[in-house]
Amino acid sequence: MASPAVAKIADPLVRRVVAEMDAEHTNRNLMARAKRNGTTKIMPAIRARMEPLAVSFVMENPLGVAIKIQEIQLVARLQDGKSVCTNEDAIEIRTGPPPPVKEWTFQSSTNTFFAPMFARRSPEGGTEAKGSWTADPLKPAFVVTQRNLTLKPGSKERISLSICPLERGELEILGVRCKLFDNIWVFHPFKLQGPLLQNNRENKANRARAKPVLLKSRIEQDMPRLTVSLVSTRYSPTEDESTASTLHGQVSKWNLRVCNIGTATASNLVLKTNVPWINIPTGRRRMSEDDATSTCIGPSGTLLKLGRAYERLEAGETMEIPVQIKTTSSIMGQEKKEDLYMLYRYEFDEPSTGATKQRWLREMVEVRVSPAVSLTATLMPSFWAKSEHIVSVEATNHIRGKLVLDKLSIASRDYRLEKIADQGTTLRGSTVAMVDYNERVSMHYRLIATPPPDADEDRPYNKCIISECPFQEGLSDRAKDSIRSEVTDFLCLESAATRFEKALQAHKYELARAAASNDEEPRHVSQIRRANTSMSGSGEDGRRSRSVIHPTSVARLCPVDTSKSKVDLICTWNAPNELNPEDVDVTGQNHVTGLSIRPLDGKTRKGCPITITCQHAATKTHNFAMSGPAHVPLEITVRNRLVEASVEFEFSVERPKTFEFIGAECFTWEMEGGEELTIPLTAVIPTPGMYNLQHVRLVVTRDNGQKVSYLFPLQWLVQVDNGEGR
Repeated sequence: MASPAVAKIADPLVRRVVAEMDAEHTNRNLMARAKRNGTTKIMPAIRARMEPLAVSFVMENPLGVAIKIQEIQLVARLQDGKSVCTNEDAIEIRTGPPPPVKEWTFQSSTNTFFAPMFARRSPEGGTEAKGSWTADPLKPAFVVTQRNLTLKPGSKERISLSICPLERGELEILGVRCKLFDNIWVFHPFKLQGPLLQNNRENKANRARAKPVLLKSRIEQDMPRLTVSLVSTRYSPTEDESTASTLHGQVSKWNLRVCNIGTATASNLVLKTNVPWINIPTGRRRMSEDDATSTCIGPSGTLLKLGRAYERLEAGETMEIPVQIKTTSSIMGQEKKEDLYMLYRYEFDEPSTGATKQRWLREMVEVRVSPAVSLTATLMPSFWAKSEHIVSVEATNHIRGKLVLDKLSIASRDYRLEKIADQGTTLRGSTVAMVDYNERVSMHYRLIATPPPDADEDRPYNKCIISECPFQEGLSDRAKDSIRSEVTDFLCLESAATRFEKALQAHKYELARAAASNDEEPRHVSQIRRANTSMSGSGEDGRRSRSVIHPTSVARLCPVDTSKSKVDLICTWNAPNELNPEDVDVTGQNHVTGLSIRPLDGKTRKGCPITITCQHAATKTHNFAMSGPAHVPLEITVRNRLVEASVEFEFSVERPKTFEFIGAECFTWEMEGGEELTIPLTAVIPTPGMYNLQHVRLVVTRDNGQKVSYLFPLQWLVQVDNGEGR
């Protein structure tokens, strides 16, 4: 049943995931409460056959002499329902020559295993007379590792031993056995404490504990067991990659080396990370703008499926999956250690029932991220083209070396980017944007609105186009279809992660607010039905349903309903090798997201929704003695920046003290979204001098009826000289 807080989430896929997270959180709280109350029996862990288990413990020598300890091994009991196999009783009956020593090795361990000493197996059906139990060192139910050491006087040492079950059943590790002075066998049982019972007052008062299950396991069928390691494609295996520092925005190529060291086939491998750093190139173009980036599943941009080619991994096989990793720092401009958590989930089939089961693998990598490039961008309307804007980009190099800016790109349906020529510095005869350490470069571009689609096309909106502007002079700007470009992959992943995180935080705030206000009133049946219906994903995203568009797609990066109001910038860069400039050591990209162009309406923006520009002569020569005051004509253009909303305003010109205006100095007007209005005026100037013609005041009426007055910090200067002109 969907809660009212979940029903407020607009995206159906995010809503479904958050609802599952809430249900899992509720079930986890119920299980924790039942465990505290003692109403739920704690079950042993389920483990695989022929998969070694490791047990660590501490041995201490309290004597004043060194002790030589030999053949240290674990003592355990394995019961399969028909018979019991154990080595807890030190009984040795020799009726012939000593049995041959057999060794076992397993893919998941580098240790050598042996049959445990004094191992005995009961007949089928079980019996209390242990004298009738038989020993077969060539076919034990489990095998163990052995170790020899010498403990110095008063010393302690942590020891790790392994045991590997060869049969199915209930396994319990009882303790450890060792041989002293080459002749004396000693057994030490493990004594552990179980969890405290909180189910009644008597158990709470007596601090009663449940039976420990830490050393108990239920051994089932063969299972896969995966190990995953990150292997760099740039460094040789002999180099130490753990001490290397990555850069903010650096994009590097790695291989995920996945090894199945288990005894069964693994399938449906899925990777979940805590940050959207990993992109898996698929090698194929998107079929449409609605397709997911990389192999992402889910709305967070951090859940990836490891491709069709890697769906099944047989026992003993190894595969390498090429990935791209873009490292980012949570604190801009500072070096910081970031943690990359990777959670792998894979499946296997149970032969007896055919049911699908899951196993998990956790990995964590600590990455030191250093600042590389700080990128900022500003946008302002163009004064010579009404439908254009000027984008100014500033990039600062924090790398101790030279930095080459590659290209600036945007993904948009309604705008394209065009470079303003003659920018950059010279390097080896070509004009490129080369930046030294701690230097800053500024580049300027034209943001041009694209025309709407033709009437005969089947869609009412433009395609998402990638505009690429190389920084190097001599290379022309390019525009390509978004489904053919991979430059937006990381931007799509990061945008999806940001949207999901915002929705999740808003949901948590809504739950906390409801809990604080004790808003637990019973809901009407119609309210419950509406909340459950909202989970079906019937919301609309512009002209298309959100349930059709994947959260990591280009279509969600450039939604139809907000494409005219915002753009995202992508700046790619590289750091060349000082010894060989043709060799690129590091490549990366930085993003500027949510660069506002025109707001959709005046509800979400507090600034003035109207921009004003003016065209007038900068200088004028006039003969004041013959013609009297000078007349300077000017045209004021008022433009509604809102895309979808109309604006009602009052236009007025404040009367200056040194000259006068002729024309419509005060009136009220209403403009639709994107509409413009040109107002001709004439300034009557009586004496020569420098004059500021900007004396416009706008009073905008908001939706709530409130009137807000705006004065603009602009100067429209004109120099009037006395001469022979008219």
